[in-house]
Amino acid sequence: MNKATQPGTYGPATGTQVIAGDFTVSSPGVNLQNMVIEGNLILGPAVGEGDVHLNGVTVQGTTIINGGGENSIYFTDSVLATVIVNKNNGAVRIVAQGSTQVFEVQLETPARVVEQGLTGNAPGFTDIVVSEAMQTSQYGVQLEGVFETINSRATNVRITLEAGTDIRTLVLNALATVLGTGNIQLAEINADGSTLSQRPQNVVLNNGQVTIAGDVVDSSYSDNSATAVLNSIAVSPGSISLNTTQFIAGLTASDFNITAKVDNEAIELNNVSYDSNQNRFTFNPIALIGNEGKQVEIAVTPAVGSKVTGTVKTASYLISTGFGGRITDVQEVGMANATLTFKANNQVVGTATTDRHGYYSVNLPAGTYQGEISGPGYITSQIFGVAATDVFLMDQNETGIRAGASNEVKIMLDWGEYPSDLDSHLTGPGADGNRFHVWYANKQATTGETTYVDLDWDDTDSYGPETTTIRKLVDGEYRFYIHNYSSRYDNENTLSGSKAKVKVFKGNANTPDLTFNVPEGDEEAIYWIVFDMKVSNNGETIDIVEVNTMTKEEPIK
Repeated sequence: MNKATQPGTYGPATGTQVIAGDFTVSSPGVNLQNMVIEGNLILGPAVGEGDVHLNGVTVQGTTIINGGGENSIYFTDSVLATVIVNKNNGAVRIVAQGSTQVFEVQLETPARVVEQGLTGNAPGFTDIVVSEAMQTSQYGVQLEGVFETINSRATNVRITLEAGTDIRTLVLNALATVLGTGNIQLAEINADGSTLSQRPQNVVLNNGQVTIAGDVVDSSYSDNSATAVLNSIAVSPGSISLNTTQFIAGLTASDFNITAKVDNEAIELNNVSYDSNQNRFTFNPIALIGNEGKQVEIAVTPAVGSKVTGTVKTASYLISTGFGGRITDVQEVGMANATLTFKANNQVVGTATTDRHGYYSVNLPAGTYQGEISGPGYITSQIFGVAATDVFLMDQNETGIRAGASNEVKIMLDWGEYPSDLDSHLTGPGADGNRFHVWYANKQATTGETTYVDLDWDDTDSYGPETTTIRKLVDGEYRFYIHNYSSRYDNENTLSGSKAKVKVFKGNANTPDLTFNVPEGDEEAIYWIVFDMKVSNNGETIDIVEVNTMTKEEPIK
């Protein structure tokens, strides 16, 4: 059996044992050694506050930590792809030792992440993601070691950097407090109001203000003596992205010389603008009429006296019909490495991948396209784009949805162009004993400092998505239904003709576990009762019952 139910050592003293499938640890005092686990490793709640040691273990799937205490989980000479920490009560400590490499850690609940006694050039923990699921608590996140990237999406989280800690890049996508004496080489701030006790060497401030070492900072900065080298450029119709060796604050368009040719004939790019935080130029796309099929070559050279040095870099693209834009999450942060797939007549006709800031472009014949946004860590959602006949549109933007935490439930609504405004409603048991109702006028159900349910936003201009997330499940009965808000002023476009879909995602799934389609035919109904849900066994058991009924009366349960 692929489980450890009693304290002891599992795995051979020499050689390697291959475990086909998952392995579960449901006891403290367990030592796993010399194993290759081809599935997931689950350290269950029964570990309690006890210890688990991994020695010479490779986990090809995901390592899920639901138990452990303040001196708990040790990885020695081990290789793990993704580690998810989600413990119901208290904090857990995870430690990397020896030659261990952990590619990504996702913190959904408080944790202390420590590197100690690493040998050679072992990377230990590489990237840490602080999930939106992280709730405000007395524990927060404590870091001790050298980390490539810390990416925080949790609101009001407290991150403490112990003495000697070094972070190459800290990204704050939501308000946070960063304490301690550790070093931060680069901080990228995407949310207003955060506080850092130590001054990072470089700051990219994309939104609002940040308080650093007691001073309010309202613009990006870098070391005055810092210089960078231009390594390469990437071009698309309407943009030029620069790849430099490091961030330099305060650069302007005059720090670079740009030339362009169309089929080897020099042209001037119009309306050129430079964003120093993104290291990106934009310009008006070249007119399609008379130029379609021609090659554009763009050259960028650092100007004399610029803090950026290097030789001329060139890149090219083909003038064609198509479109581009930006994919952002609900916090308006670019979604990197998302895959966009566009279809016509149910056939894939084009694909694109977003860059690190969420920008994309795709060449397609003139027309209107429906597509999907997908990728690791993203829920599959829809996008619409228009390829015009005369100009390459660069404003076909969309909001994507990040996948939930391992114990969350996400409910996503999307629909067609008409009616323009459909609203999501969820009612259910509150932690205070009263029933909650989450909708556009009450977007959160909270008790104390804990958020149990939230609605990301109210989409009033067609398509969606609107996503309701159950952050913490409470035993009891829930109901999810849709209201055609547009019926107050639009009597022609009905809910039954809206092409609405509701998709349910359990845990961190990026494809739906359940999909419900609006029933057609009842043109007078303005409410759609989609499903009822019963949660029991302290949130462990979820039973969803399809209702799929249309009605004229609001069906609050």
